[in-house]
Amino acid sequence: MFTMTRAFPRILCLLALCLAAAGCARPSMTVNALAGRPDGAADRASYVILPGAADIPANDLLFAEYRGHVARLLQETGFAVAGSPAEAGAAVFLSYATREMAAYPGPGPTVGVGVGSGGYSDRDWDGWGGGRFFGLGIGIPVGGGRVVTRYRHSVTLDAKTFTPGAAVPDSGTGLWKVTLTVDNDADILRLIMPAMLEAAKPYINTDSHGPVTVAFEE
Repeated sequence: MFTMTRAFPRILCLLALCLAAAGCARPSMTVNALAGRPDGAADRASYVILPGAADIPANDLLFAEYRGHVARLLQETGFAVAGSPAEAGAAVFLSYATREMAAYPGPGPTVGVGVGSGGYSDRDWDGWGGGRFFGLGIGIPVGGGRVVTRYRHSVTLDAKTFTPGAAVPDSGTGLWKVTLTVDNDADILRLIMPAMLEAAKPYINTDSHGPVTVAFEE
C-alpha cells in the first residue's frame, strides 16, 4: 500500500498559505503626484474647490459630496479652505471618472485539492504483473458561471493659483497636482472615494517622481 512521504503535508500547508495570502490581499491604487512651487506659495494659499471638468456642474449633488471629502483632506493636511471663491487665493480643480475596462468570465468560488492512490493486479496468461500508483491534483476553476467587469476609477486634484472673477478660472499657475487611479470590479466610485483620498494624504503638494502603488482600506 502506498505511504505518503513527509514532504506531502508540507506541500498542502504551502498551498493553503498561498491561497490565504491571495484572499487577504489589500486593494491598491496608483498615485502620481507633482509639486510645482517650492517657494511655499501652496502652503500659504487659501483654497476653494471647483469642478475640474466641463461635464461636472458646480451645483451637482455628487460633486458637492466629493468637494466635502476634498475639503476635509486639505484641512487634515494643513491647508486652509476658503469660505467662498472671493476669499480664495488658490483653487483645487476636482475631476473624476469611472470607465469600463474589460469583461471576462470570472473565477469560481471554490478551490479543489484531490489526493488518490490505488493499485491493480493482472495475473493473466500473458505474464503481466501488477503495480501501484499515486496522484495529486489541484484545481482552481477559471469559470464560475458569471462575468466579471473591471472598472477604472480616477480622481484628479489640480491645484492652481486663483483669481476671483477670472474669465478662465483654471488659467492660474500650477501649485501641485495628484492623480489617483484604482482598478476593481465595482462601478461606484462613491464607495471608495474617501479611502482613496485618505491614502493620498502623504502625496499632497509633493513629487512622487512617477506613479507609485499605495495600499488603502476600502
